[in-house]
Amino acid sequence: METQGLFFCPRVVDADWHRIKVKSPEYVYAHRVASCHVFTKKRILPMIRSADGSLEELLRKAPDSEAYVRYYQWQYAEFKKDAGIAISKARAMYEELEHDRRAMAEQLKDEPFQTFCFKALGNHKAAQAIISELSDGSVGKWIKDYDHENGGQ
Repeated sequence: METQGLFFCPRVVDADWHRIKVKSPEYVYAHRVASCHVFTKKRILPMIRSADGSLEELLRKAPDSEAYVRYYQWQYAEFKKDAGIAISKARAMYEELEHDRRAMAEQLKDEPFQTFCFKALGNHKAAQAIISELSDGSVGKWIKDYDHENGGQ
């Protein structure tokens, strides 16, 4: 994100020029996170998932957020990889079980990514497309919080 927003000078009724500064929602969000210095999963994850430039804006405005950002980027990448592997395995198993959903339910009962696996059955969506349809809150449940004492470990 290169700019903060646009300036509009509407017709003014009186002698004062009233300016309205319009900022993109991404800019406002990144600015709030940076100025509050509250680098939580709930605040950073939407920026990582959106890839709209707000993450770069945050890193520029708050360089001390970099450890948090890199940690959550890594956690999100690991989540996508693990969920993708589970989805691929579930699809192969579904074929072996000749599309028997009841047998699949039994096979997946202990699978941590069970919900994603079932969403993938019977369609040809890419695993990443299924993951991208999830809400930030759903994804956040799978990502560990940053451990301040151990530097994110």
